[in-house]
Amino acid sequence: MKIIKAVAFTSTSLGLLGIALLYMGNGVTQGQPSSLSGRGVTPEAGKKMNTQTLLRTPNAAVQSTSPAAPRGMEAGVEAIKKQNAQEKTRVPMQGGDQTLDLGGSRGGPAPQAATLNRSFEAIPFTGSFPSDAIMATGPSDLLVAVNRTFRIYNKTGGQLLNSTLASWFSNVLPSNQTDISVFDPWVIYDREAGRFILLALAKRNSDQFSRFLISVSDNNTAQGGWCNWSLDAKVNGSTNTNNWADYAKLGNNSNAIIISANMFSPFTSPSSFQYSKLRFLPKAALYNNNCPGISWWDHWDLRDADNGTAFTIQPALSYFAGNNTNYLVNTTSSSSGSQITLWQAINNSNSNPQPNLTRKATINVNSYTAPPDAEQRGSTTRIDSGDARLLNAVWRGGGLWTTGSTGCSWSGDPTTRSCLRTYKIDPNANTLLDQDTYGASGFYYYYPAITADPDNNAWVVFNRSASTEYASIRHTARRGSETSWQGSAQLRGGEGCYIRLDSANPPRNRWGDYNGISWDPSSGNAWIFSQYAKGTSSTCGNNTWQTAVGELLRP
Repeated sequence: MKIIKAVAFTSTSLGLLGIALLYMGNGVTQGQPSSLSGRGVTPEAGKKMNTQTLLRTPNAAVQSTSPAAPRGMEAGVEAIKKQNAQEKTRVPMQGGDQTLDLGGSRGGPAPQAATLNRSFEAIPFTGSFPSDAIMATGPSDLLVAVNRTFRIYNKTGGQLLNSTLASWFSNVLPSNQTDISVFDPWVIYDREAGRFILLALAKRNSDQFSRFLISVSDNNTAQGGWCNWSLDAKVNGSTNTNNWADYAKLGNNSNAIIISANMFSPFTSPSSFQYSKLRFLPKAALYNNNCPGISWWDHWDLRDADNGTAFTIQPALSYFAGNNTNYLVNTTSSSSGSQITLWQAINNSNSNPQPNLTRKATINVNSYTAPPDAEQRGSTTRIDSGDARLLNAVWRGGGLWTTGSTGCSWSGDPTTRSCLRTYKIDPNANTLLDQDTYGASGFYYYYPAITADPDNNAWVVFNRSASTEYASIRHTARRGSETSWQGSAQLRGGEGCYIRLDSANPPRNRWGDYNGISWDPSSGNAWIFSQYAKGTSSTCGNNTWQTAVGELLRP
């Protein structure tokens, strides 16, 4: 397997050469201001590099040479997230269509659950927490990633490649990589173009280094050539800031790839959220196998309709061919609210990255709240269940699907639990087609990810635990003719209690921060990738997480 190198400028050298122009202006309708925007450029051509040895890298070697365990999302930076578990449970979810999970209380499969066709163990504990499990599926290969590591598998579970993220991107990182953390991976498969895209973030405090690391395959398998770039995340357009990027995501339309990120400052803890940023990259350059320099267009400081700062904007994975439009969504609060902001991005050229970005609508939905942290069997230390942000988005023929978690209440159960919340939006008509709150009395459901097919069949993967259940991987589905989710089934049951505390105040028992799901362009099935609690020690800190992959048939 080869990687072709493309090297990015630092913002200082970019300014000295004077090759990037900054265009300031209001690039989004509604709201004053909705965002600022500007252009940036990394003009250096790439170099070819042979990396066949990566195909045979054993995971044991990765573990034995790994430095001290970093966190995935830097500790203490989620300024908007409610930290106190008791505070989070004070406001139950109000209103809403609710579906009770009939999939059994101790892990048995439900008769209606989508059939599990096959499964296999995937990446083991890397020393990082949370895992940040994410996946993409092509015609023949599966690309899965967690914090610090990614792998390529064939569809029978055969491992084709195992690499650390730092090793993979070493040809575009500084020669001195001391103290550089590479984290928060995200992957997609662009079905229209037949390309895999791998995104990660790099950060070093000492020299205020923050980069978007992006890798693109040169064909529809993950085993051919790749292009790597390192793009300065600190700059807005070409203007330097003191901000660093966190929680980056990917979306696409026919002409551009979209990166979203939450920007924080300062580099050292405690950091505070500044604003969300979108970076638009032209496909003409990204999909050029000679790996040329790339120009980009940034939008930052995006605002919801109430002029509040938008947080965690999710660009959708689009399956529409020949469509220069994509949509993005965010909840208007990560703690409590009842609205979703819908954005529209139109890129009319595959060589000019400047989009027409519009805050298209504010969608009223049932009330959501940050979920309470999850109980688990064998310990009184709860598992961090995240907040009320949206966790992924997919745009298919039937609509724009997205999901997240919320606090919820069930009849006869006085305790606020964590439930899944799913939404289906018509982005053309700015209307909510469907919403559902999914869970069960006594249980905690968290970190969902959703995908769908052209016939409106849909699948969700998530984690679940309770005072009687270790943290497990489960899934549910629904047919295109159904409006409620089926009973869930188990991919992997948790083996023991789990405690991995970060350095936040108070410390969080980190899990998530997201799970992976993808639609198979060859079979029409869905693939899921998640973590479960691994190990049976009664000393919970001795146990770890382990990932697994599963293929789900059409429901």
